[in-house]
Amino acid sequence: MTADAPNAAAPGTDGPQRRPLVLTMVCLVGWGTVALGVARILTRWQAFQQLSPLRAAATVLALAVIVAVLVGYWRMRRWGVWLLALALAARVAASVGTALPLRAVDLVLPVTILALGAVFFRRLR
Repeated sequence: MTADAPNAAAPGTDGPQRRPLVLTMVCLVGWGTVALGVARILTRWQAFQQLSPLRAAATVLALAVIVAVLVGYWRMRRWGVWLLALALAARVAASVGTALPLRAVDLVLPVTILALGAVFFRRLR
């Protein structure tokens, strides 16, 4: 069984769609990134505790949202794309008030993943 074969249905049926290999790869890399993020928080706990409450909460919230988005993408759900769009809009809005400064490089990965979700949006449920 290949990585993109779960829930395969015959062509032309209303059954579950195959998860495209590129979405599978994004999810696997995403899960690895989340694991590294959690490990970094745990191994640098003292530094994490010294963050402002806003920045610490934003870090934990960002990880939770990423997990939810990855679950949506993995399960081939449209809400994963919508959640990512909402999170990206919230991140941009937070930067407007200079609470959480935003650099252009901070947008590259989420915009790329959002565009990928848009490409496969019709195949999502």
